[in-house]
Amino acid sequence: MDKQTVINALALLGRKAEARGIAPEIAIYGGTVMMLAYRLREGTQDVDAVFRPRENLQPLIAEVAAELNLAPDWLNDNVSQFAPNAGPATNIAFEELVGLPGLRVSRPSARKMLAMKARAARLPRPGHGGDLHDLAFLIKHTGTKSIVQIEEIFAQFYGDSLDDRQRLVAERALEIAYEPRHPTP
Repeated sequence: MDKQTVINALALLGRKAEARGIAPEIAIYGGTVMMLAYRLREGTQDVDAVFRPRENLQPLIAEVAAELNLAPDWLNDNVSQFAPNAGPATNIAFEELVGLPGLRVSRPSARKMLAMKARAARLPRPGHGGDLHDLAFLIKHTGTKSIVQIEEIFAQFYGDSLDDRQRLVAERALEIAYEPRHPTP
């Protein structure tokens, strides 16, 4: 899904919710944030979100999928298992989506997103970019300079420490974030 597809789908969802007297709150995470807020990628496979009222939105999500020829899970809440204990209440307004009809949309701060990417710590594989480069971008974007600072951010949102795999991925992302760029001849 590219930027315009995501915006169109959310706008349609908002109009449908508004027509039914539903006032949804949607906290968007993952690739959609990296695409819309940070312009780090051109597209995303789906919109990872935590939303409520869930039971009222599920049928509307299915309607939007059918009308716009999207995957049935174009908007899903699978990310809820990775969302920090601090939850959506610590999110910020999703400025790139302000003004969508019928929706209140938020996203995590860069620090919260960094913690989430460090927790997932997926390495790139065929068909999936993983979290390494997103994490490197967020490390540099937040001015995080050390693994100790990454651990502090992680603990702020999850209350514990990085495991060995997460630490290795975070250390590699830190290297990528600050590796010297060589000018091309």
